[in-house]
Amino acid sequence: MKRIIVLLILILSLLFLISSSLFLKVGATTTLETCYSSICILSQDTLYESSISIPGEEDTFKFTLSTSGYYVIETYGDLDLIMKRYLAYNYYTNDNGGEKLNSIMGFSGTAGTQYTVYIKAVSSAVTGHYYVQVRRQMASIMTFDYGPGDIDTTPDAVTPIAELIPGYIAEDYQNVPENALNSDDYTGLNRFNKEVVMFSGHGNAGFVSIANSSYAKTYLYSTELPYMGNTKLVVWAACYSSKDSSTRNSMALQSVTNGAVSSIGWPDVTWVGSSRTFTNYLFKQLDDGKTVAVASSYAASKLLFWFDPIKDYEIFGDINKTISSTVNNKQDLLSYIPTFSTNLLTMLISENKLVQPDLVINEIIDDSSIKFKSVSLNYYLNGEQVHRYYRMYNGYATNEYYDILENSRQIINTSSMKISALDIKLMNSKSLPNFNLDHSKKILDEKNKYNLTRLESYKLYIKIDGELLPVIVYSIVMNNPINDEDIAFVKSYNLIDGSEIDYYSFGVEEE
Repeated sequence: MKRIIVLLILILSLLFLISSSLFLKVGATTTLETCYSSICILSQDTLYESSISIPGEEDTFKFTLSTSGYYVIETYGDLDLIMKRYLAYNYYTNDNGGEKLNSIMGFSGTAGTQYTVYIKAVSSAVTGHYYVQVRRQMASIMTFDYGPGDIDTTPDAVTPIAELIPGYIAEDYQNVPENALNSDDYTGLNRFNKEVVMFSGHGNAGFVSIANSSYAKTYLYSTELPYMGNTKLVVWAACYSSKDSSTRNSMALQSVTNGAVSSIGWPDVTWVGSSRTFTNYLFKQLDDGKTVAVASSYAASKLLFWFDPIKDYEIFGDINKTISSTVNNKQDLLSYIPTFSTNLLTMLISENKLVQPDLVINEIIDDSSIKFKSVSLNYYLNGEQVHRYYRMYNGYATNEYYDILENSRQIINTSSMKISALDIKLMNSKSLPNFNLDHSKKILDEKNKYNLTRLESYKLYIKIDGELLPVIVYSIVMNNPINDEDIAFVKSYNLIDGSEIDYYSFGVEEE
């Protein structure tokens, strides 16, 4: 008898430990309830225990949402389950989309609306227990002020968070230490395993740098990234974030390897201001329902010059992922796929930026009296590469440009600024620019604690505040020998009087 009692105690203890681990997985503040029938009413954020008690049984779950936004319903446990949800005349299914053999679905929910989801085992011969939960989808936005003389990316969080709310619960993590970032929050999910993640800060091949509120730095290596199966999109706005090291995958590649649907990174250095412009436009387009590929291409087009390193972004995983749509989780499979017409072309038409092709190309691009510099961009429209044509003056590019499809020769976008004959006449009347003016010593003096590793210069004519000016732009990369960390930045100067000009007053398209 004692043996039976001891055995029962051991079994109950084991069940308690299993339940506790699942309970802790979704957060210590989460309530655990039990579904006693095959039709169960769920409450948001509550974890429910259910079971397949009869082989082939299909359980029905109904829930009414308290607020509108993006939600996810997910199962936990060891059963191989399949989930189904009807929407209008279509139904969506998911098998193995969650962790291990579990199912997960994301959807756009409306407050006060009742939803129904059906769950059953993949095998009609299986019975057993599992857990199910409905919760809001979440976003982690991580930015850092690295201290005096270093970069500050905390302003990068403002626009992405504004675009993600109210659809997502967006958490703003500024200067949060690495051990806190790479850990579970109150929901039981790791902060890098939220539906949307953005990291903006220092990086290198295979790792990123994290600064706490005292500017003390620690490092997160790609090998330390958690399971990211909940993540639809992660943006690594950091230097070398898509570059592998000799021993580790890049942060962008490892994210997809760990389960993320889509990941964006950069193979070389990044400029903070350009990175902010890119992510601001990226999240605005994603919020409008654009795919990662279309939103990224559009964001890159807002960076005016070919030498801006942010244009060289790389996407890993599903380039056609969306984060703002009726059904928006990676694992949803639609039984009937409708045709969508929204793309970059219709976006440009709606902005009145589409120009009739032949007339303008014949009058401007093919006009032998006006010279143009053509550059291929990391910018595509319906699979066709876009070339940017910069108008030339005195042998140098200007900030008047035309974006033209490589094959069809259609102009899809132009700069709002145009250089007139009067601008050129006034420029010709000024003192000759000193294109030999060297600012490198001044730049080095400002960053004397770092080692210069790369210095590139580009000479341009820029129309700014209604005036055409000769400008030199420096792309600078310096290395901190203490932690082998690169700092990349851009400087620009007026070549008539030597004064510094803010690059971002002309180098990006204003939002």
